[in-house]
Amino acid sequence: MSKSLYGKLGSLIMHFLLKFTQNSNNNHLPPSFIPIPKQIERLQKLFPDIGPVNPILLSRIRTKSIHLPSEANGWFAIPWWPAIAPTYEGAVEIVITLLTNLLQDKFRNNLEGRLDDRHLQNNPRTKTYFEDVYAQQGCPDVLIISAQLGYKGTNPVSEKWKFNLDIFTIICIFLANPQIFQECKDFSVYCSGDEFFSNGHHDNPSKPPHFTVSGGKICLDAKHYPRGRNTASGFLLPDCPTKM
Repeated sequence: MSKSLYGKLGSLIMHFLLKFTQNSNNNHLPPSFIPIPKQIERLQKLFPDIGPVNPILLSRIRTKSIHLPSEANGWFAIPWWPAIAPTYEGAVEIVITLLTNLLQDKFRNNLEGRLDDRHLQNNPRTKTYFEDVYAQQGCPDVLIISAQLGYKGTNPVSEKWKFNLDIFTIICIFLANPQIFQECKDFSVYCSGDEFFSNGHHDNPSKPPHFTVSGGKICLDAKHYPRGRNTASGFLLPDCPTKM
């Protein structure tokens, strides 16, 4: 990916981050998102070796013959992480590097050096749900999910169809949607699809990683438990196509 494209995307993210933190009237509004084909195009530039999405699902979304769940903020294209790296932690490091390249000193990673398998663990429930989504969609390299990013004003949904999102997924949403913070005041997204063990011992209590705006920067940390509805969630689609 060219340095000029990195610069343009990074500038766009920071432009909307400023609006995100300055606008005090839009706290309850979900943001608008880039259409799925454009998200896929952005991801394929970042990951040139990934394959296509499920064309049946993409067509149904385009024709609106499959409906976005009322609780969701939008449709999101997410790479299947095993298509990016052999391990989940390796895939997280790759997307964090991409985000750092985009934002440079505007991104602060307080978990740097501790995103290995001793400290970071993908929640088993989230892992299972993503495996279900992967199978439902015919095992593509890029999944399409409906999700909400923890914004206030969304409605509760049956736990049967909901799963928490992880760091990898949230960063991919950022990379594919650099305008994501345009319409909201507060930026606080908890990635409860991951468990972070600060001391590297899995027999001790964990906290979910979270993204916030701190000092004009996007900050990744794991200091707090989720507040209210700030946990990002994805939704299974019962009628999702299973054949490519």
